[in-house]
Amino acid sequence: MNAPAHLKRPSQLKDLALALLLAAAGAAFACYAYATRQSYIARAVRPSDGCLAYRPVPATLVVIGDRTDRLTGSQPRRWLSAVDDALGHMPSGSKVYFTNIGPTAPVEISFPPALCVPEPGDAKHAEDLRKQIRQDEQALEAAAATRYSAIAETILVAARDHAFRGVSTKTIIVASDFLENTPSSSVYRRRGFALPPVANLPFKNTVMHLVVLQNLRDERFQTRRLIDGKWIAWMRAGGASRVEVDADWLGYGQVQLAKGANP
Repeated sequence: MNAPAHLKRPSQLKDLALALLLAAAGAAFACYAYATRQSYIARAVRPSDGCLAYRPVPATLVVIGDRTDRLTGSQPRRWLSAVDDALGHMPSGSKVYFTNIGPTAPVEISFPPALCVPEPGDAKHAEDLRKQIRQDEQALEAAAATRYSAIAETILVAARDHAFRGVSTKTIIVASDFLENTPSSSVYRRRGFALPPVANLPFKNTVMHLVVLQNLRDERFQTRRLIDGKWIAWMRAGGASRVEVDADWLGYGQVQLAKGANP
């Protein structure tokens, strides 16, 4: 004999409530699993270099040291301070490249494998990065003086490198005396110094940080007119979003925006 309809309703309501509860639990688990997966994707790094495994590179740092004359006195400390300060402001996963200025301009720069700013607590990759910084510093301290110094073209080639295409935020540190001297352009020749064209804004979305190293032998050529009127104007014409100068001995202060640079 079938039960009256009014006796079936409580059982049906109980089944419906259970179904809704199971559905809600399933939805909550799905949301948790999705959020966990997204968090993993956002933070996952490659074991080989500590770089982000799935997400785009958030920022890039290019460190250019001048090996046409060796670092002396307080110069290694200034170079290291500039690098450390830049790294301290970069998010985890940012890529770091090192290259050098030599007597001739490269057609293309062969960067060593990039290292990345490690996640907090990642001691292994932090030590790998620190080791690379020490090696580069030692190479700059041991560099032999050369007759020529192709500063501008090296900066241009580095800024235009295919490795940085699509990078939205880039910082370039240049540690040099900025006394360009090549067969075609030289600060030592009267009216013989001209910087190369900067077509297509090679420094767009780039912060340029200039560590001006004092050249005791040729200090008379290192003037504010040279830095402001030539180098800074050239970088701004090339689209630099910000230009900073570290040269207190020239009156800039430790780190100061170059005249006319964007805030």
